[in-house]
Amino acid sequence: MVNKIDRQDARPREVVDEIYELFLDLDATAEQIEFPILYSVSRDGLAKKELTEQSSDLRPLFEQIVATIPPPRRLRKDSLQLLVANLDYSEYVGRLAIFGVNNSPFAGREGRFVTSRQLKERLDKELLGNVAIRNRLPGGIHRVVTEALGRRKGQMTKMVNHGMGRVRLEFEAPSRGLIGFRSEFLTETKGTGLLNTLFLRWGEWQGALRSRATGSLVAAWARQPLMPSSTIRSEAHSLCGPVPKSTRE
Repeated sequence: MVNKIDRQDARPREVVDEIYELFLDLDATAEQIEFPILYSVSRDGLAKKELTEQSSDLRPLFEQIVATIPPPRRLRKDSLQLLVANLDYSEYVGRLAIFGVNNSPFAGREGRFVTSRQLKERLDKELLGNVAIRNRLPGGIHRVVTEALGRRKGQMTKMVNHGMGRVRLEFEAPSRGLIGFRSEFLTETKGTGLLNTLFLRWGEWQGALRSRATGSLVAAWARQPLMPSSTIRSEAHSLCGPVPKSTRE
């Protein structure tokens, strides 16, 4: 399923070619690589098998699901029983009934974070870390990301700019250099960047990384001169500027 084909920077045919290349790199069998392809605009609720086709609904998607996925096997002789636990509302499909199957191994047990509101908050939080397949950035911000990854021993291997206002970057970087990078990435891109990481290979040692990018200032009043060599003596009025942005004692 190639989604968002209505976007200005959409390139569905190139995406399909990249998917084929990925399957080849994974040594996919002939049966696995003959997968069905559909194009969609999920926001408008439409799907189609060919880009040139006219479609106004998701009927092609449903038909493909029925034709491709095997029907369910009957696992029990009696009928399925559901226990409605809560009601919710979706702007897309309307009222929803949240239910559980009675034969669940957790049936009758108490737990936390089980209401629809808490589940939604948990899913919204998960979206912060699972947002895309590629690293796609608005134009201009890629320079900041390149500099940030450079400090983490990252090397750019590919940059694609289609002139549509967004840039796709691919880097090779040591795994230890990516620790804590996701939060920095979201901050530098103001939440507009999409990031995904994959293990590539075992590589050579790339050298030491900077362990801390920022420091802290602790100002303390003392009657006697400060003796340790690690401290700096200063007049109180000269600390009026830096102290508010640091730790104060």
